[in-house]
Amino acid sequence: IEVSDIEVESEGKSYTVRTLETLTEQFKGKRIGFLCGSDSVLSLQKWVEPRRILELATCVVMLREKDSQEDVEDYFNAKFESSNYIILDGTIHESSSTAIRSEIIGKNDVLNHVPRGIESLVKEYMNDYWSDR
Repeated sequence: IEVSDIEVESEGKSYTVRTLETLTEQFKGKRIGFLCGSDSVLSLQKWVEPRRILELATCVVMLREKDSQEDVEDYFNAKFESSNYIILDGTIHESSSTAIRSEIIGKNDVLNHVPRGIESLVKEYMNDYWSDR
């Protein structure tokens, strides 16, 4: 697993499909996975070029409490007729990037979303990010 700053460093609005195209070029011949919560995945048809996203990367889905494995499987079969996804087994984690951003924007504590050791880093990054906008 590797974290990338492609979207942070890019100018303007970033789109997952463009990020995956860049990563595919950088890591030719490597299999790329895109980790996403089931809450986001279940709206994938509204994203920019969702079919291309599924061509470029395996969608690795982390279930949220309100979604089931069957929900995700039915969605992919109905909307994309695609099997280019993996549903992670294990603990359901309710924190999402949207929730974390909302808490930080509201100057609220994010410890219920992230480990104590990285809370200050997340806040610092988000403060820098918003001050540049």
